[in-house]
Amino acid sequence: MLEEIKYWKPEFILHYIEERIVPLRVLAEGASKGFRNLDPRLSFYAKKISELASNIIDKAETIYSTRLPAYEAREPSDIYELIELGREFLEKAFNLTIGAEPRTFFIWSLRKITKIYLKEHYPKLKDQEVFNSIARILGLEVLLEPPKMEPEELFEDYTLYGYPDFATELQVKQKTLGGLVCELNETIWELSRDDEIRSYDTLYERPKLREYGQYSLYSDYIMRARDLLDSIGWDSRTLPQLPSELEFRIRDLIVEVNIPTGWRGAGQVRIPIATHHDRMTLFNFLDIAMPPQMLGLWELYIKPNKRSGRIVSRKPI
Repeated sequence: MLEEIKYWKPEFILHYIEERIVPLRVLAEGASKGFRNLDPRLSFYAKKISELASNIIDKAETIYSTRLPAYEAREPSDIYELIELGREFLEKAFNLTIGAEPRTFFIWSLRKITKIYLKEHYPKLKDQEVFNSIARILGLEVLLEPPKMEPEELFEDYTLYGYPDFATELQVKQKTLGGLVCELNETIWELSRDDEIRSYDTLYERPKLREYGQYSLYSDYIMRARDLLDSIGWDSRTLPQLPSELEFRIRDLIVEVNIPTGWRGAGQVRIPIATHHDRMTLFNFLDIAMPPQMLGLWELYIKPNKRSGRIVSRKPI
């Protein structure tokens, strides 16, 4: 999977940042300034994206001990140049998301992943030295591990790696390169679905995505990911009707999942009033979770004790 991006070569990440993130930062900075009065909401997102891109560039320069090209944002001479700058910014941003850019997807897919699932989908990372190199650059750390056991390979295969600064409840001091790229993807998704942006359907026409009509990039990606999950015959087994959020607790090799069985309220304000505990082995739990986690349909939030957490389900909006 994704062999064409040469994910096992450390320099591919630096090239990705130089080719994709550096130009986006320049356009985002220009859009942030230029749309401050014309479209404050668009300006807000552009500033946020510019800051995230700058942090990614700074992080990469430190890790690789190099300097990436620095370009100044151009000042549009009139409204037409400003509109064109905004179009370029949106195009560059949307084309960076995980549904469009394989390198972003690779970094995103590692945000929480077991060693066995990682080796299955990215076989070049079976080499420990190669894995260590990519992990060091992106900031992968152990987020959760089973009790030590024999055979040792089983313990290693079900160790969960990820970026401690992205979608966890862990206390971290520094941002990771991988976590920053994931945060950038989420921010662009938010940009794509914010109906308060004046420029949408006035200056810029949002494309109709698939047969579903007018949807954001986020919703379109989530629906495509669901179709992919169905096509590979993924079976959630004991978690067939996942609501928006489930809590779980790990006791040695057993995982207890709190599944709501009764609700109060309706629509978006339903509150669970009764639950039952579903029990399964830690190995089964992680095997079930990995396909939707890798694709982005689920997010595993790990708590500071690293023995409990919650599953959050992403749904189209």
